[in-house]
Amino acid sequence: MIVDYVQGDARLVRLALGSALGQLAGLADPALPIAPAPAQHQALHPLALLAHSAGRRLAAGAQRSDRAGELVLGLRRERQPGVFFVGTVVRHAGVRYHVMMHLTTKSASVRGSGENGHAEGAAPAAPRALSPRFYLSAEVLQRELETVFSRTWQYAGHVGDLPDAGRYLTATAGDQPVLVLRGDDGEIRAFRNVCRHRGSQLLTGSGRCKKAIRCRYHGWTYNATDGRLLGVPEHRGYAELDKSKLGLMPARVETLAGLLFVNLDPDAPSLASQTGDLAERLERYRLSELVRFSDFGETSQPANWKLVAENYLEGYHVPIAHPSLMRLYDYKRYGFELHDGWAWFEAPLRDSPSGNRLERLYQRVVRPMPGLGPEDRNVWRYAFVYPNTTIDLHPDQVTVWQMVPAGVEVTKDIWGCFGPERRGPLTRLAQRLNTHVNSGVLDEDIDLVAAVQRGIKTHGYEPGPLAAKEGAVGWFADRIRADLGEVGT
Repeated sequence: MIVDYVQGDARLVRLALGSALGQLAGLADPALPIAPAPAQHQALHPLALLAHSAGRRLAAGAQRSDRAGELVLGLRRERQPGVFFVGTVVRHAGVRYHVMMHLTTKSASVRGSGENGHAEGAAPAAPRALSPRFYLSAEVLQRELETVFSRTWQYAGHVGDLPDAGRYLTATAGDQPVLVLRGDDGEIRAFRNVCRHRGSQLLTGSGRCKKAIRCRYHGWTYNATDGRLLGVPEHRGYAELDKSKLGLMPARVETLAGLLFVNLDPDAPSLASQTGDLAERLERYRLSELVRFSDFGETSQPANWKLVAENYLEGYHVPIAHPSLMRLYDYKRYGFELHDGWAWFEAPLRDSPSGNRLERLYQRVVRPMPGLGPEDRNVWRYAFVYPNTTIDLHPDQVTVWQMVPAGVEVTKDIWGCFGPERRGPLTRLAQRLNTHVNSGVLDEDIDLVAAVQRGIKTHGYEPGPLAAKEGAVGWFADRIRADLGEVGT
């Protein structure tokens, strides 16, 4: 069964194809054979559209008046086992409808994609935003710290931050301090950043701890490679002391294309399984080879962290709120895909010069980084790793941003900018211009989310329907509700 919906005039049209591939073969051009799925699986791609003779046949469930329309199907190989996607375009009465369908042939996770912000699911329903209490309740935030941030992969840094043995960095998973270091054996490990004696935080910032970590409070000392407790001052003064049971508390650490993520849950799925083929998409940017050239430092926003995340996840507000992005973006081609644990956004840039002098200069001087091709010069891409990490992929640099709750109505922003180790004057200029544009966008966004934080306190307010380009907001809201055990709310 293939079921999904049409977006174009907000109507929902259900398409049902019984006998999956057999029916599909009947819809496709006979001259275009459909090969069976190989071991690495197949899928149908909404963006690689193949022409079909107009008006010959429409899927069951389409309106009779649509029979004069045009049906277009596209195929794509996908790494998700047993999942097929169909992208269809139906033109009727001068309106172009984008139809997204999915077929699951065996047990598999649901994936989503969207040329214009579509999301697929086994039983599609209009996406819903979160109710105001999710942004206003201290109880909800505490549950998020326990069920979201302590069980998901949290960005910690870049592999270049730990170039050799003894180097460390500190991070947080929600409100939990974490220590990440490279041991003498070259392996990167993570631990809870707390002394097992009286709970003092062991290290701050980043730096070198050589072969041992010594608590500055009472001097308990730990092996920097494996976290074993090595020494305790005046150890004979303890009635009970089993050093073998008092090593540093472990945490998990994995890399995504050179970015370090930590997880406090020993039973959580791996980062690789959560992010699917995102690592492959990031590969061309050679993130592991880039160097940190700038940090905005830590900024803050006067809004709940979820409002900040949702603002990032939709482009619907761009024409109204971000004049600089509208001068740069080809907004009609802005689109996104939704996956189990991440979302992907593409913002092609306009071919025409911006009316703003600095933006026009950026368009003129920007060049793709090593590894990127000419097709990457005129597009900004964005990846969102649930629940709170963004990776902004520009031709001239990559910016990583983490949104950390610092209270019910305060979000701490942690930034890092990465670029090629060798940067010529034109690249440096492009990066400065890029930062100038996006700093202005950030200021506009801070004002926007602050206004929402104030507005949702209005008694009786409940959120309205979400637009097509807000599909990722609904996806995010569903994830939050599921993690908090409130799927039906």
